[in-house]
Amino acid sequence: MIHNAWTYGVGNANDFRKQADDLDKITQASVNAYMSRCTITEEEVKQLMDDETWLTAKEAKEKGFATGTMDEKPEGVSQSAMKWIQQRLLYGSESRLEIRDTSEIENRIAQKVAEKVVKQIKENSKEQGDSTGFSAFFNSGKGE
Repeated sequence: MIHNAWTYGVGNANDFRKQADDLDKITQASVNAYMSRCTITEEEVKQLMDDETWLTAKEAKEKGFATGTMDEKPEGVSQSAMKWIQQRLLYGSESRLEIRDTSEIENRIAQKVAEKVVKQIKENSKEQGDSTGFSAFFNSGKGE
């Protein structure tokens, strides 16, 4: 819902005049914030606020009050938690490289996993005297 600023009040006439002026300032600040993103005119925003208008997610997106909805998947961008995991897997904690091609992400993660598995197999095979590494790989995790 989009609406003008409102409040409860206690006081004398002077207090209420000040409160009304303050509410006008707060409402205008809200209008200014909306206008930094909205795709509609300032007059339309003010009218919606005056009317205490309920907007659906679709309407909010169409008018620029929202950039997306929770049920839609942004194109080429992973959700924040998955993106964080991907960045840590691929580049460690310091890198902030943006990857928009999901196939590139999948390939790099698969490569990192494969490298780690091969390293673990080699380490385990040396410890167990297994030249192929298969015994170490297939027996890892047993009894743990």
